Amino acid sequence: MDTSRPRYLHMFLVFVKIGLFTIGGGPAMIPLIRDEFVEKQKWIRDEDITDVLALSQSLPGVIAVNASTFLGYRLGGLKGSLVATIGVVLPSFVIIFVIVTAFTSSGFDQYPNILKFFDGIN
Repeated sequence: MDTSRPRYLHMFLVFVKIGLFTIGGGPAMIPLIRDEFVEKQKWIRDEDITDVLALSQSLPGVIAVNASTFLGYRLGGLKGSLVATIGVVLPSFVIIFVIVTAFTSSGFDQYPNILKFFDGIN
């Protein structure tokens, strides 16, 4: 395990990558985290993944965010937890923001059938 602390920008980019390519939520993110943090970056040991899973599932909230916050804290303290949490949430936020902006600016939100469709989804 690499005992040196990662730089915050590097850590942020790793978490953005995980947030961007994880489809399926927190449980789908665990293999990506293991591959990135244990194999590639060597920031944590393989045994630490169990701690990440146990803690992130036992706390209320989204598993992906809990796991990222915990790993960020382990790697860089309070600042690291903020960097990790923002990094993993940012891709989803940007994608949803772009979709909502395109949806409202195109006028699709004015069609009653489309509004009924979203009411049904809701």
